[in-house]
Amino acid sequence: MILWKMLNEVLEEIGMPIVGKFAWTVSVFNLESLYDTLINYLLLAVVPFIILGLHVVTVLELPDPIRHPAEIDKAYLLQMASSFLQYIMFSQAN
Repeated sequence: MILWKMLNEVLEEIGMPIVGKFAWTVSVFNLESLYDTLINYLLLAVVPFIILGLHVVTVLELPDPIRHPAEIDKAYLLQMASSFLQYIMFSQAN
């Protein structure tokens, strides 16, 4: 989910000079408040939760859900694609 949010932010930044709008909706002349919000979002939400998540994984000794590239097979790719598409479906439904 964190990777998707970061990818979404990068795509919004790339699309801004192409379309002339931030996130394909807001005019580029109203960006100062959006950059403040983006910085607050990254510093106050993403970074602390990454640290918290890494701490929980370390304390609970959870196995890594992402396999080594040499071990990836078709079933694993389908499972990852299914999980990603489910996330997209639920995030767009709300």
